[in-house]
Amino acid sequence: MGTFPAPMIFVAIVGFVAMVAAVILLYLFIVCEDTSASNRAKGFSTFLKEINADLEIECPKSFIKTEDGEKLPCYKVSVSGVVRVPHKDFPCTFHVSLVDVTEPDNICPVLCILPEIADEDGFLRQQFDIDMPHEISSFKGLSVMVFPPEAMVFPRRGRRRISVRVAICPQGNPESRCFKYGSTTIFCNSKEYGYLEQEERSVKTNELIACIAITLCASDGNVDRRETAIVKSFFTEQFARLENPEKIKQAVNIAMKETLVAHKTGKLDIDAKITSLCKELVDGCRREEIHAAYELAVRIVAADDEVQDKEHASLRKLARQLEISADLAKEIQDKHFAVSMFSQASHESMLDMPTGLTREQKIRFLNREYQKWRSRVNHRNTKVRAEAEMRIQAVTKMRNELEKEPASA
Repeated sequence: MGTFPAPMIFVAIVGFVAMVAAVILLYLFIVCEDTSASNRAKGFSTFLKEINADLEIECPKSFIKTEDGEKLPCYKVSVSGVVRVPHKDFPCTFHVSLVDVTEPDNICPVLCILPEIADEDGFLRQQFDIDMPHEISSFKGLSVMVFPPEAMVFPRRGRRRISVRVAICPQGNPESRCFKYGSTTIFCNSKEYGYLEQEERSVKTNELIACIAITLCASDGNVDRRETAIVKSFFTEQFARLENPEKIKQAVNIAMKETLVAHKTGKLDIDAKITSLCKELVDGCRREEIHAAYELAVRIVAADDEVQDKEHASLRKLARQLEISADLAKEIQDKHFAVSMFSQASHESMLDMPTGLTREQKIRFLNREYQKWRSRVNHRNTKVRAEAEMRIQAVTKMRNELEKEPASA
């Protein structure tokens, strides 16, 4: 999705939209010309040409000013032309819409993140009801819509070809007849994923996370039921947040089955597979999705209530491959690992102490750990309180052992 504009843009644009609606009506009654008398002066052939011609639509990039005098970028849609209706004061509707025509075989609407200028379906589309003051009326440069570039959401990222369309139709029955129509084209560049890509990307992201999870489950040579239960629980939570999860659910199930088959047939190269999957995840996914993948890995390791040094080392490697900072990785581990899970592991693994530290660096690390867990000993949650007390005991014991060692030269 595109970047949300600042509140100032919201206020300025909404105010301008309201003004446009009022100006249209005023323009049509005061400025709009009754062409029945002037046509004789122009000549009948010119008159017919204007009546039969499409509306002329313009959509230049412009600016609007805020109350503070700041200029804000926007597009302004204006229309010029001649329209003929059954009789004067005939009720009409101006329909203004934006359509992405970059792929001619797959024309899609442009969505809008500003509810004030979007229709009920979320499309960048507006309509204004007016009574056309004359049977034959002409107008030039009539402003019918204004919107900021940031409001547009395209179906796909990249350079987009956008058709800006205006139609004048009878009120209440636009399907029956269109009195006049016109369009113009603008080009926009979008670095954000489009709304069609979001679903495709979501499918791919969940496939990657599922493959990483099952590959981790198989890393010790055995896929434990407790581990697969954690994976299924994770995706059940994911699917519950989606309106239509069936497509993603099917893709995830296929990815998990294929990874399990590769493991059972001895065709799964664990290290190479995880490295490849992590690269794809980092290159094409959002940070929060990458963090979710790492947290799932931590939950899988914690599934059997035991954390071994080898498993802990694998998590460190995974954090590096996913470009997750050591501090964030540790915070995620602290959320799911209890001291009791480290019976077969070293104190360094239990506290997730970085390797290669000097004695003084280890003491500073332990002091920070002590302060962190000391702040949680009075936590309302009894489990957090108990975990904090055990962590403090482990930190204190290790610090006392280090202080007995001679200082570095």
